[in-house]
Amino acid sequence: MKIWLLCLLFYGVLVAPAFANEGASFEGFRLMEIAAPDQRAVFLSPNGEMRVYGVGDQLADRISVLEITDGKVVLESLLDVEPERIIFVLGEGQAKVLRVKKMILKRSAPVKSVR
Repeated sequence: MKIWLLCLLFYGVLVAPAFANEGASFEGFRLMEIAAPDQRAVFLSPNGEMRVYGVGDQLADRISVLEITDGKVVLESLLDVEPERIIFVLGEGQAKVLRVKKMILKRSAPVKSVR
């Protein structure tokens, strides 16, 4: 009986929190925890390694950390032609990923009015 209780406790404390942020990932990186006063965030990499990142650090080639605040981490990705901002929002045990692309609008040629 004690072994079952210990197994259940082990699962609830160590294993279950690792899957709490299952849906919030970008390029295989998953946000696990934010320490806003230190401006640090813990990410789980695609190969299963947990690492601590700060502002200015690179998660991968052409993906860097821009901002870390209470409940939010902002990344910049230069993987595509247009720069992209990836915002991890962590709240109430769940995380969301928002993607914002910077788009350059082309101006159309001026139209002459016909009178």
